[in-house]
Amino acid sequence: MNKKVAIIASNGGLFDAYKVFNIATAAAATDQEVSVFFTFEGLT
Repeated sequence: MNKKVAIIASNGGLFDAYKVFNIATAAAATDQEVSVFFTFEGLT
């Protein structure tokens, strides 16, 4: 069974991006395919 995770970061700065990367890393460690999308307002 293929497991996929999509994470959308829609606001915040670098500190909030670390939270997104932490979640993405945890999902990847459990053999899930991870996609992260940052909106233009997601990296202020």
